[in-house]
Amino acid sequence: MWPAARPEASVVVLWAPVTDPLSTYSILMGSETVKNALSASDDSVIDAKLSWGGETKLKGAFFKELPLLTPIGAIGRYPGPLRVIVGQRETIVTPNRLRGRSFSNVIMVYMI
Repeated sequence: MWPAARPEASVVVLWAPVTDPLSTYSILMGSETVKNALSASDDSVIDAKLSWGGETKLKGAFFKELPLLTPIGAIGRYPGPLRVIVGQRETIVTPNRLRGRSFSNVIMVYMI
């Protein structure tokens, strides 16, 4: 649930937030897996190997939502203070630290 939908949230901190879900999950699970999952039925169970060696199972419906999600737009409706923390050497969550600047009203903190 997005903070904009949670009125009790007075401050939000995002740690390496996903700003481009389709690209990020293509890195995490492999672009071929994501491409195949996008054409699968909503109820199909997709076995995905993760970039760090783990595995997960997700339904086709999950993947079909990826191109439709706009995290920056969703958090942009949040009226309170927002801190975004993005590592300078981030390699998994795309497109890394430069995208962290896409958030409005942000206090940037770069991790080393």
